[in-house]
Amino acid sequence: MILKKRVTLILLLCILFLSQIVQAQENTIYGAKLGVNVATVGGDAEGVQGRLGFVGGLYLISKLSDHVSLQPEIVYSQQGATEIAGNDVIKYDYIHFPIALKVSPAKGFYVQFGPQFGFQINSKIDTGDETLDINNGEVVEISAFGGIGFDFGPAELSVKYNVAFTSTVEGGRGDAKFPNRVFQVAASIPFNSNP
Repeated sequence: MILKKRVTLILLLCILFLSQIVQAQENTIYGAKLGVNVATVGGDAEGVQGRLGFVGGLYLISKLSDHVSLQPEIVYSQQGATEIAGNDVIKYDYIHFPIALKVSPAKGFYVQFGPQFGFQINSKIDTGDETLDINNGEVVEISAFGGIGFDFGPAELSVKYNVAFTSTVEGGRGDAKFPNRVFQVAASIPFNSNP
């Protein structure tokens, strides 16, 4: 519980700091992001494959220079895995707060990377016959991501890979760790015009 309070405080301070940067910037874009995740659970997990899920939320782009920008987001993300033998679907849903540093070495193309913090809001197994709640307490996820993107004028298309440093199950099983691994493709559509 203390860890969650600390992470929440850090996130609030980051958001406050970023809002100050944004207010000082004339070159700010905001909009919606929608896409698809192919997620699985790595680490000590065995016998699992990808789960297809939705990702969507809001973003803000603050241009720091002609080639560098900062993009904080708040997104809902469906993650988890599918068991190979039993076809059970493990469903983990999160609210994530990624903060991307975007570098554009060429017009219309960028590289992005950064940290991501999240809170697990749902944890279930769908057996086909029933859905079981497997919530083992509130789980804070800390992860990092990297990827590329293409700017098509008003819209963008991005591809990124996210690796969690924390386990999907609080405490894991003994010393076992089950971190999320997520491949994501998303389109971003701005609400305001490109500055």
